[in-house]
Amino acid sequence: MEDAIIGVVTIAAVLLFFLFQRTKTKRASQDARRQLFGPAFHRGQEFMSYGRRDMAFHHYTPYYRDIRKMGMNHLFSPTRVATFKHVREEEARRMMDKVGMAADNSKAVDISELMLTFTNSVVCRQAFGKKYNEDGEEMKRFIKILYGSQSVFGKIFFSDFFPFTGYVLDDLTRLTAYMKECFERQDTYLQEIVDETLDPNRVKPETESMIDLLMEIYRDQPFASKFTLENVKAVVL
Repeated sequence: MEDAIIGVVTIAAVLLFFLFQRTKTKRASQDARRQLFGPAFHRGQEFMSYGRRDMAFHHYTPYYRDIRKMGMNHLFSPTRVATFKHVREEEARRMMDKVGMAADNSKAVDISELMLTFTNSVVCRQAFGKKYNEDGEEMKRFIKILYGSQSVFGKIFFSDFFPFTGYVLDDLTRLTAYMKECFERQDTYLQEIVDETLDPNRVKPETESMIDLLMEIYRDQPFASKFTLENVKAVVL
């Protein structure tokens, strides 16, 4: 009986030892990954956000503190938000006019599509200073880019869980190719916006858009961290 008890205790001790070692190894792996990639690694987020240079996915560093300060004091300050009040009101009136016209003609209204058009129009005007025809080619292009980028942000990559062999599986399943294709469309569009903003012959809008303000910060370099054009494109996302 005594031998049986000793045997059970020994087995329990061995199991606890291996469990403890496994926990230590897992924690060490997680800590190493946090140091390399931030709180959690997601290949799609990393790639589409220009190496996590945006506000949403960048881990806590001096650069993050700088862009957070920029967001609070410049991009999303109460004064800045108030300057775009007329944009939101104008787009809201357009949306309600469509609802009124549909009601007069006894037609059904797709609220989801209506809200999507409203949101896209407000974002384009506030972020890029662009006013697109909702049925025009530029708006269709913008929506295609937006959907592509959102789908990459939401995809699960094999490399998120298998750091070494996962990249091969990403390539074989064409996840990498799809990610690069969406990034190319996104980057081309944002670069066009940046180039247009840098054009000295461009007519300056009455109300500065977000991209205008970011380009001013790019020229002045007011922060300790270097603010490049890649940072501009990442933050405006």
